[in-house]
Amino acid sequence: MFRERSFAKRKTNPERRSPVGPGVFPLALPDGICIAAERRGPVDRRRGTYESPLHLFRDIPPDIVQGLLESCPVREFADEAVVLSPGQANEHIHMLLAGRLRVHLDAIDSANPIVIEVGGCIGELSIIDGKPVSAHVVAERGSRLLIIPQEAFWARILPNPGVARNLLRVLTERMRRNNDAILEGMRQQLLYEHIQKELRVAREIQASMLPGRQPGATDLDICAAMEPAREVGGDLYDFFMLDADRLFFLVGDVSGKGLPASIFMAVSKALCKSAALRRGQSVDALFRQASEDMTRENSESLFVTAFAGVLDVRTGHLEYCSAGHDAPFVFGPSGELVRLSEGGGPPLCVLDGYSYVAASYQLNRESTLCLFTDGVTEAMNAAGELYGTRRLRAAIESARKASSPAALVNAIRADVADYVAGAEPADDLTVLVLRWPGN
Repeated sequence: MFRERSFAKRKTNPERRSPVGPGVFPLALPDGICIAAERRGPVDRRRGTYESPLHLFRDIPPDIVQGLLESCPVREFADEAVVLSPGQANEHIHMLLAGRLRVHLDAIDSANPIVIEVGGCIGELSIIDGKPVSAHVVAERGSRLLIIPQEAFWARILPNPGVARNLLRVLTERMRRNNDAILEGMRQQLLYEHIQKELRVAREIQASMLPGRQPGATDLDICAAMEPAREVGGDLYDFFMLDADRLFFLVGDVSGKGLPASIFMAVSKALCKSAALRRGQSVDALFRQASEDMTRENSESLFVTAFAGVLDVRTGHLEYCSAGHDAPFVFGPSGELVRLSEGGGPPLCVLDGYSYVAASYQLNRESTLCLFTDGVTEAMNAAGELYGTRRLRAAIESARKASSPAALVNAIRADVADYVAGAEPADDLTVLVLRWPGN
């Protein structure tokens, strides 16, 4: 909001209107505030002119300027406010007496606006060509604007030859600054497009690191999907055969999002696979070794929650361990859903030398194992409400007779998407489903 006042028929303090020092000519508002006090040299005094900080009025006789001040209102802005908007009709020149103006050529909150300092003006182009305003103009807190109607501009200001010259200077400078702003915007856009291209390549590389085929020559059916919250993510999954009878699988979640998390995700996945391939190592020892290896490569002090298992594909015996990760669900064609929550320990890279505890579970025929990251349960809708474990359980129950792990993965992803209803994802989302057919 702003306060507007007129200079006409207001009494002033003659002492405050008097010169403030030798060789100084003040232009003052009726309340005595000098707005254009400048020192004049002998040539200026002979000409009856002064060097005004108001760019449009440089070298103009002071009586003309003072008369204009007394006939035009001033708007005072106690708080930041929008003065002009694109498409708005304008019939005034707005001259800045105090404060600062920002000109945004595109969005009102865009970065790198054109800044108008004291003495500058806006609105002259729409006065000259009669077209609507083409940019957002914002007055910062404490700004004061002299409002000059277009009638006064055409009849009282422009006829003075000095004003026409000053106006050309103002417009030339404005064009140069606009061109600089446009060129800078183009450079920023090119840089943004280059970065986006590199991130797309990084996303493709990250996706290529995740397994996409069934492991070995077994009857197991596995499907997994990862949806990063940004171009690249920090979730990971892996599965491969340790030997002819044992399948290793893993789901993990690196703290944080974006590029740093994605880089550490690649490191974590590689180190976990390296630890898993060392013969004779149990899954709890695997986590201890992987945590030590990852800590040495962890300059950003990130941590990783993970769930890993080794399944004997002949017998259905499962050895598993959780490093601070959400317990997965396991279920058969009938019966209750069971969560594998025994054993485990803290996230990887949190406690040096921690001894993780493994647990075991015997799968039945046609048992299905569903692993996920907290990007599923902590997905939020527009109201900020979490998807939650209860809703995930219900989604699994309704799709437990799905024809394949891929169908269950797609059902969970679709249910999460319906719940968030287009809200921006807060975290990466990963689901891995494994079905053991039995003997």
